[in-house]
Amino acid sequence: MNNGFETDENDISDMLEGIQVNLKNVTKSGLAEAGEVVKQAVQSNIPYSKQPNSSGRPRIRDDVRTEIKVFGNTGGYVKVKGGPKTKGLWQIINDGHVAPNGRMARGEAFHFLDRASEQSSAAVDGIMDRVISEVMNGRNN
Repeated sequence: MNNGFETDENDISDMLEGIQVNLKNVTKSGLAEAGEVVKQAVQSNIPYSKQPNSSGRPRIRDDVRTEIKVFGNTGGYVKVKGGPKTKGLWQIINDGHVAPNGRMARGEAFHFLDRASEQSSAAVDGIMDRVISEVMNGRNN
């Protein structure tokens, strides 16, 4: 059947193979860039403690890390998380903690993760759109 244009199966196969190679090359750099945007948003939304730091652990806003996982040619993800000494405090500071008797035991909820997600969403979408465009246009990073 002729649809008004002719293609060769080899051309399509080469094109798909090129997309797969480009995806693998661009994925990690795109995830790293998106992770940095989210990390900066998280750091700017974590409340600054005025208490002196005598606990021996780093301040939460100074201990934000990114972890990139890329699997095969299908994609990957980036995690923005606290370091080993502060990761357990994120939930308490983000959501607050209510004691069993109904009173606040540790303080109010700051929802810094929600605000960081809202602030970085447009930038991350732009980065991912650019990565997809680079993959489809055959550019490698």
